[in-house]
Parts: sequence; structure tokens; C-alpha cells
Amino acid sequence: MGKFTPNSGTFVLGDRACATGETSPHEVEVLAAGNTIANIDFSIKPITDETNRVVFLIWEAQDISNKKRAGAEIYKLKTQLEKCVAERTLRAIANL
Repeated sequence: MGKFTPNSGTFVLGDRACATGETSPHEVEVLAAGNTIANIDFSIKPITDETNRVVFLIWEAQDISNKKRAGAEIYKLKTQLEKCVAERTLRAIANL
């Protein structure tokens, strides 16, 4: 994942993949309203003609910010739970 800037090369890489007829997926962070960071998952899908020449590029984008935040929260809670289990296990062993 990278931060998009006009000179980042992100779209150049996408164009190279698309030139070969492959869908080019990307995930970028962009500055959104209220100076928040939005996570955007987008792909560029080439449409070819009968000679396999790319004639159109279809761009698709989806805001996955909530999904990313939920994943981070799940990871945080999982880490806390693992720590609690380890501490309780040590206490249980010490009490044997």
C-alpha cells in the first residue's frame, strides 16, 4: 500500500500491467474530508478488442477505511486477549 502522489508511479505500474491485459489492483491512502486518511482499494481492468489490443480501461474504486479500522481493532483485541491468556496461564501454573 502506498500514498498516492501524482509522481508516485502507482498509475504507471497499473498501466504496465493493463498493457498486458491483466487487471491491476492497488490500495492507496488519500487525504479525505476533515484531514482524515481514507483507504481506497481500486483496480484498473483492461478491455481488449478482438485482436487483444487494450481499447478501454475500467477503473473501479471502493472506500475500505471502515474495513481497515475494524481489522486494526480486531488485531488489538486479539493481542490483548492473548496477553490475558498468557498471564492467567502463568498464574495457574504458579499456583500448582
